[in-house]
Amino acid sequence: MLWLSNINKDLIRPLSILLTVSFLSSCGEFKKVDDMRESTNAMKATTEKMHDKLSETNTSIKNTEKTITGLEGTIKTGLAPVEGMAANIENLSENLSTAGKDLNATKEALDEGIDVARQGGGSSERRNALTRLLTLSNLEARFTEAGKYFMSFEFQLYSKKGQDLKSERMLELKSNAMMEFLADITEFAPKSFEVNPTVVPDENINSEQNRTSAFNILAVSMHRVNRKQQLEEKSTAPATLFNMMVEGLSLKRDINAGRVLMEKNREHYYRAVLANEARVVQILQTRHNMFLLMTYALLSDFNERSNAGNYFLDGHYGRTFLNLVTFTDELIDLDQPEYNLGRLQQVEKEALWPAVENKRWMLKLGIKPSFTMKVNLLRKVRQLRATKSGSPELVAQKKKIMDLYFELIKG
Repeated sequence: MLWLSNINKDLIRPLSILLTVSFLSSCGEFKKVDDMRESTNAMKATTEKMHDKLSETNTSIKNTEKTITGLEGTIKTGLAPVEGMAANIENLSENLSTAGKDLNATKEALDEGIDVARQGGGSSERRNALTRLLTLSNLEARFTEAGKYFMSFEFQLYSKKGQDLKSERMLELKSNAMMEFLADITEFAPKSFEVNPTVVPDENINSEQNRTSAFNILAVSMHRVNRKQQLEEKSTAPATLFNMMVEGLSLKRDINAGRVLMEKNREHYYRAVLANEARVVQILQTRHNMFLLMTYALLSDFNERSNAGNYFLDGHYGRTFLNLVTFTDELIDLDQPEYNLGRLQQVEKEALWPAVENKRWMLKLGIKPSFTMKVNLLRKVRQLRATKSGSPELVAQKKKIMDLYFELIKG
């Protein structure tokens, strides 16, 4: 203390000031520390609150997860039947697909069976018709059998169903029919492509005369149409072997020039026609003569007056051409009461219209229509006459008959 008392008072004063300042400064720092402690405590409290909130949120999240897990379980439980249904539907789909394939196979087999049955039935009908054609003596009955023969060809029964839906099916059926017909009629054809329309059936079914008579009937009947065609196809003309035949000949020049092509790997009825051109011409000339004889037969009543029997209807064997000349009227007067509207329409439909159509095609094809000597003789001694008496329909029909008749016999 004595030492302190000896210190210069001037030195103590500054030191006192320095200590005071230091103390005061320390007090300010302490205050700052206190403030920081308070802030820290406040932040701690806030952090604890946030922690509590986060804990609550975490708990909520965990609860949500549990809920979601529960929902997943519920959904899975609910989906189990649906998944089972889906599996059942898939199995059902597979079963239906298999059943569809089986059904298609069954349908194809059924279509094939129907087609085979149609082929077999048609072929059998044609064979039977040809047999009866040779054995029957009655010419009208022979015409009936010829009609059955032509109407049983499969192209006449074309249905646009089943096997008929195949590409170019109709062409195939037509080609098969033409080849079969030309083979059949050639078996009966007169030798050297002769035309002999005036022969009559013979009791010897294998005689040349009887077979020529069958040839004539087939030739004059080849335009016959099955009514099924008329029901199926109303927008186009029905297909007939006659139309196919003249169509094939009409394309001869274009085919030879390459303007119309026939596939080499497939049969075509054009080819069958052109390969048998001489036979086709013989058939057309036979038709030309036969239709005139049919016209006279349908317009005359010589069958009623002939003591030798009915050439066209009763089928007595051994009737000759003289029956036509002797027992038909030289003058056929269409004004007579027996020539009613129905009879004249039959003459047109059965004889005169197909006769004129045949002649027009022959001229178009460059084939000169010609009557045989006997038929030409009959043409010269027979005359048709008609006036305008009767109803308007009857007068119009008589005019039609006269026009067609004179178109047929001229030249």
